[in-house]
Amino acid sequence: AYEKLFHRLPNHVVTLQHNLKIPGVSVEECARRCILETRFNCRGFDYERKLKNCWLTEATPESVKGVQVFANADYYERIP
Repeated sequence: AYEKLFHRLPNHVVTLQHNLKIPGVSVEECARRCILETRFNCRGFDYERKLKNCWLTEATPESVKGVQVFANADYYERIP
């Protein structure tokens, strides 16, 4: 399972400046798309549970000076 390659941080997002939005997918599909992404170095994703929106990003908590509290979304950080 691709989801196991990420650490989940509930009710947080890492950025509002994402590289790519993928609407209407599961967490597992979002994780898969991040791992297989070739146009940029996908380091994680924010996932809106209710809307099933997947937001891929090359940002990390270190690169953006931490994460932000955000209800109904979870941040998944890729495990190095």
